Amino acid sequence: MNTLAPVFAIIFAAALVFTLRTVAWAGPQGNLPKPVQKLPAYPPVVCIAPNLAPEPCENRQPPAQSAARIPAKSKTVLFYEKGGSLPDHIKRWQALATSGDDVEIRGSCPSGCTLIMAFVPADRICFGDKASLQFHMARNGKNEEPMPDVAQWMLNQYPQDIRIWLRDKGGVEKMTIAAMWKLTAEELWAMGYRKCEPDPEADAQMLKAYGYRPSWK
Repeated sequence: MNTLAPVFAIIFAAALVFTLRTVAWAGPQGNLPKPVQKLPAYPPVVCIAPNLAPEPCENRQPPAQSAARIPAKSKTVLFYEKGGSLPDHIKRWQALATSGDDVEIRGSCPSGCTLIMAFVPADRICFGDKASLQFHMARNGKNEEPMPDVAQWMLNQYPQDIRIWLRDKGGVEKMTIAAMWKLTAEELWAMGYRKCEPDPEADAQMLKAYGYRPSWK
């Protein structure tokens, strides 16, 4: 019994401390004074117009947020292009592909110009009603000799539908330097390429530069 006495003493002391603390915490909360009278209602909100006259607050709305302006996507318009240096055309179309611009072909696009179809994605290209792609045998700029290997390389770069069209015409074997094979806008639309929307500004530029007005005008 003498051995357990200290243990019981410790347990009793701990229980006593816990009880006293509980009473101490509950005491102040239970002894709050009761209010003498009912608390007044919260005062109403009054909205004042700029002329200091009161107005209903329900009429006030937050200012409408203007829709974020989406910048128009930039575009490159080709009217009547020329042939010329194949490396120069390749660099030009590679840069145009990287730019992300949409491309509107509204006139003839002959020779090296046609390689635009190999570099710029088809969904970024449209064709106006006077547009055309024109193909012929590649030639050496120094001696004017035909270059069938270059012409075959060019043919292999085009999208499949254009390659098929060229092969149905006879392919590189039937190409000449002088005669152009013209793939018209109507044929390109039939292949699934997009038709350009009417653009008065582009039409004005064509009229000023080439004396041309679209047939739908």
